[in-house]
Amino acid sequence: MEIDFELNETESEITLLYVEDDEMIRTHFSRLLSRRFPKILVAADGVEGLELYRAYRPDIVITDIRMPRMNGLEMATQIRQLDRHARIILTTAHSESDYLLQAIKIGVSQFVIKPINTFKLANALAEAVQVIRLERRMHKQNRLLQDILDAQESLILVGTAEKIIGINKPLMELLGFVGHEEAIEHFQTPEELMEGFFVYPSGKPFLLSELLDGHHRIVRHIDGERARLYQVKMTYSQTDRRLMIISMTDVTTLEQERRKYEKQATIDALTGIYNRLKFNEILTQEISRFERYGHPLALIMFDIDHFKAINDTLGHQQGDRILVELATLIAKNLRETDLFARWGGEEFMILAVETSPEGAVTIAQKLRDLVRSHDFGIGHALTCSFGVTAIATNDTFDDLIRRADDALYLAKERGRDRVEVVWRKLD
Repeated sequence: MEIDFELNETESEITLLYVEDDEMIRTHFSRLLSRRFPKILVAADGVEGLELYRAYRPDIVITDIRMPRMNGLEMATQIRQLDRHARIILTTAHSESDYLLQAIKIGVSQFVIKPINTFKLANALAEAVQVIRLERRMHKQNRLLQDILDAQESLILVGTAEKIIGINKPLMELLGFVGHEEAIEHFQTPEELMEGFFVYPSGKPFLLSELLDGHHRIVRHIDGERARLYQVKMTYSQTDRRLMIISMTDVTTLEQERRKYEKQATIDALTGIYNRLKFNEILTQEISRFERYGHPLALIMFDIDHFKAINDTLGHQQGDRILVELATLIAKNLRETDLFARWGGEEFMILAVETSPEGAVTIAQKLRDLVRSHDFGIGHALTCSFGVTAIATNDTFDDLIRRADDALYLAKERGRDRVEVVWRKLD
């Protein structure tokens, strides 16, 4: 009887190793097997069989148990150490029950009782071929999936809470690993990898548990002196909710652009301090905080005395220099909690949080003296006029700004280079 099952083109590439010490049986079955397996290797004992396996790595091994020099079980044990997926079929006699128990421990795929029934051998081979078909199909699909992942510019990590299943080439290269297996073996879980290599932009440790399904966070990876920012997103597979897919997109350039435009929107281009728009935003927030908690809040508005005359005499370029120098001088002498902004032209605002009205007057007087004593290189002293106010119950944004402006106007009217106050007592 022939070993009758159909092999397509892919399966005809299957290599079979047949090991049998009985020459008559070996000759008969090797001829029979070669009709269906064009690639067949034949050995007379375990030593020859193991050498052929090491050299050619056949897909299926058919071996007798009782053989000289090295028996089939010894050979199978060493083959298993080389490849835990090897398909091994044992041919054995009924009385060899002890060998059968050892074979089960080794993980032998099939048993065929001697004398060999060709129909049963055909079935055993058909099952082995079917498993190889599925393994090759899965390997091809996995390879295709890996190729798709590797082609992505984003960093991709796939795994469960307990283990990493795969990473793509860009992530592997970022982490400095030569191959996927090396990276997977180095880290036990996705959490260990992510929290070991990424932090928040502020430097705070990144926790994977904080990343909700479908949400994203910006994280930072540091490699020597190079720091890159990534938008990291985690989603769970719809077919297996245990499987998480983590993707990280390099947003370093986008973040730099965003910060650039944010700076342009909030920072005065000439002096480098906050602009009016940003000041208004923060003042609005502080007014709301006052309404909730009643914390004191003061406002200081000041401008340069006779600034038009300076521009007319020295020119606008020198006028700009003085604005920059003044802003730098004031900024260096304010508290960290104070907000300093250019209101417009030669006018400036200081928002003094957690500051009493008396405290705000003290700050303004100190700054007035500081400006007057500073040499701006214009041949005479530069002076500023200051208006001070403090927030009161039921004040609106416009109320506070108007009183600060009124106080500054009063300082101008009363001779400049002075501090004036306009406020009403807190209720």
